Amino acid sequence: MRTACFALVMGALVTVAPSARGDDPSAPPPPPQPPPTTQDWLPRFGPFSPAGTPRDQASDGLGTLGSWASRPRGILLQGGSAGGPLGYGGLSFEYAPLPWLVAGAGAGFNGAGATAAFMPRLRLPLTRWLAIGFGVPFSAGPYVAVLTQPELCSPGCQAGFRTTRTWDVAFWLHAEPNIEMRVPRLPGMAMRFYGGESFLLNTHDDRCDSTLSGGCPSSIGERIWYGGIALGYAW
Repeated sequence: MRTACFALVMGALVTVAPSARGDDPSAPPPPPQPPPTTQDWLPRFGPFSPAGTPRDQASDGLGTLGSWASRPRGILLQGGSAGGPLGYGGLSFEYAPLPWLVAGAGAGFNGAGATAAFMPRLRLPLTRWLAIGFGVPFSAGPYVAVLTQPELCSPGCQAGFRTTRTWDVAFWLHAEPNIEMRVPRLPGMAMRFYGGESFLLNTHDDRCDSTLSGGCPSSIGERIWYGGIALGYAW
């Protein structure tokens, strides 16, 4: 009899015990939802893949190196002032065997004809998207330097003159600091701002003509300041 009464009491307790509900404070909280990935909210732009692509996700463990290490190749359009390695503009290809060392080559147009250049540089990544560097490009191509002065008659008259120096092939060495960027939302997009000074190496291989008595030989055009921008795709 005592055993039967005990069984009835236990059964009643089980029957009236409340079941766990979502609003029960004693119930365990639901597991947190994972945050949206980069690919969930960034659009794709053809070959310019968003930062959530497998290549750039794999570079997350590279710290500051980021895409500088995961995307060592690049093809870029360059444009700038005369005197640069590729003159007024051209196309270049570059490869970085190490994130800190880049070797490039390209061809362009400088106003007197086609020019070609070999463009090595050192790179120091500051962040995953920003780096500074210094290059020492070498270029070769035809070159014409002109110095012109019109006749001046105020207060007294001074005869005008024109001096022209022409090289069939001029060889240049360039000292070129630069700033590089990779666009965070488009890590394949590469951008570089550069500038510096060009030094003519074969200074005595020119043909000099001048309307000024004693105008030749001359040293005009042997050093040039320049600047430009390069924009392209890295992979």
